[in-house]
Amino acid sequence: MFSGRFGVLLTALAALSAAAPTPLDVRSVSTSTLDELQLFAQWSAAAYCSNNIDSDDSNVTCTADACPSVEEASTKMLLEFDLTNNFGGTAGFLAADNTNKRLVVAFRGSSTIKNWIADLDFILQDNDDLCTGCKVHTGFWKAWEAAADNLTSKIKSAMSTYSGYTLYFTGHSLGGALATLGATVLRNDGYSVELYTYGCPRVGNYALAEHITSQGSGANFRVTHLNDIVPRLPPMDFGFSQPSPEYWITSGTGASVTASDIEFIEGINSTAGNAGEATLSHPRVSTTVASGPSVVLLYYSIRRPTFHPHPAPPQFSPDRSTHSNRRPHRPHRPDRLRSPIRAAMFPAPSL
Repeated sequence: MFSGRFGVLLTALAALSAAAPTPLDVRSVSTSTLDELQLFAQWSAAAYCSNNIDSDDSNVTCTADACPSVEEASTKMLLEFDLTNNFGGTAGFLAADNTNKRLVVAFRGSSTIKNWIADLDFILQDNDDLCTGCKVHTGFWKAWEAAADNLTSKIKSAMSTYSGYTLYFTGHSLGGALATLGATVLRNDGYSVELYTYGCPRVGNYALAEHITSQGSGANFRVTHLNDIVPRLPPMDFGFSQPSPEYWITSGTGASVTASDIEFIEGINSTAGNAGEATLSHPRVSTTVASGPSVVLLYYSIRRPTFHPHPAPPQFSPDRSTHSNRRPHRPHRPDRLRSPIRAAMFPAPSL
């Protein structure tokens, strides 16, 4: 689904992408991984709800039933931030999940033109503080820095207060980019961080992708869907790379996602998933992408198979007997929906 001049621009940029090394491994994922991917898509969706980024609410809540599993837990907001007037419009929250002993940092994705100006400021800048030889997307780094000082201070304080809790970073689209950079920074500071991103664009060069892949202080769950263009931006010809591994959802928009539709792919800049020709030739994809890839948003949904939203993103089937699935988010602002939703829904930017 293209969106005006941004669709034209992003399509042109995507055409510049070069072939990349083949992956190290492709295999299915576990049921427990699917469950976690479903859960953190809901945490990412919660960052789109205005009551979670600019209010005094004491717990995490979502409109339109967008994060039921999150709301079932005993949660407490520790920090909410909405830096709309700063570069990139960075927004999100830090919350404690006392039921499951988690500290969760969730970043909102792109929702305004200002966000996309940040997204498209894709000049690489040196950043040896992240790793030797690292270069990072200028716009994403500026957006991260807008929240970094206060957020990292609060996280470190919370890690001391909530002893034994596991730290998670999550986000969709631009939010995924900020979560990736934030997790990298906290890992460099000695913290273990579990990272869940959905439709995350490339955030830096090969050295940074390699560093993120091999940090070892927490696992990376980079979820992509079909041949959506956002994870392939900015182009590799501009020096950008994606870390490993990738969790590639191959079910078409509106189709149920079964175990066989989920592929776990290892290899930096792998061509076996979203970035490669397989996205166009995959037998389950060829009949579902004729209208073109989604440019401004990605459909990563987790919802019950009986629900049929408009538009209908892929849904996960409860039948996981042979393999496990993972779930993507779906786009739309929860607070703008008129029908109940059991999913993470994400918004298109206001152009």
